[in-house]
Amino acid sequence: MSGWSLPSRVDRFLRAAQVTDVDRMVSAMESDCILVDAGRELRGDERAAWLRDFLGRGAVQIRPVSCRREKGGVVLTVLVRRGELGESIAFDWIFHLEDERIRRALIELHQLSALPLPVDTFVRATNSGNLELLLDTFVDDALVNDQLCDHWGKEAIREWVIRDVVGEQLAIHVVSNVDHYGHCILTAHVDGNCDRRGLPEPLVLVFYFSMHRDKIAQLIILRNLSGT
Repeated sequence: MSGWSLPSRVDRFLRAAQVTDVDRMVSAMESDCILVDAGRELRGDERAAWLRDFLGRGAVQIRPVSCRREKGGVVLTVLVRRGELGESIAFDWIFHLEDERIRRALIELHQLSALPLPVDTFVRATNSGNLELLLDTFVDDALVNDQLCDHWGKEAIREWVIRDVVGEQLAIHVVSNVDHYGHCILTAHVDGNCDRRGLPEPLVLVFYFSMHRDKIAQLIILRNLSGT
């Protein structure tokens, strides 16, 4: 279900949510667990009613995309998509644990930190199909490695962009970004007109950006398999 070692109760909660089983979601929490919605504390039947409303009556897809341990708890970021054509929305599911039991849970919209300027420009240029603006985010001898294939220098990157980015009308929906010693690790839900046979829905990719003087010097793009 996920590539992380989740506490058993959190894993049960996630599995139940993915099949919209509210009763099992509630059973994964302690009987006196508090669910917090915008500062409002919900208990008992109110808690179950809120979860049913959150999941909705139609088809819903829930895919975990990142997980981190914090003191006393776990923060699980998930993409929630309602209906076949609905937009995927990122939420943080924050679990406060005591002896691995869920004592308090918060579900809130995932808040992104500001992207570095060249990364923000890369995302906007990709989503608008702006070839020249996208190319301008790279240094002249940059390296792009897309799914283990190298593209060295502006001319090779131009061919890659024309064929695999602009040509396939890619759209990047940012889920999370992490600054790691000056490198930007961006997780995104990617849509487009590419051949999606055999690919998961949503398709989650991780973009590893290394910058030099406000330009992208290296970009590595890989599928995120940790949430499968």
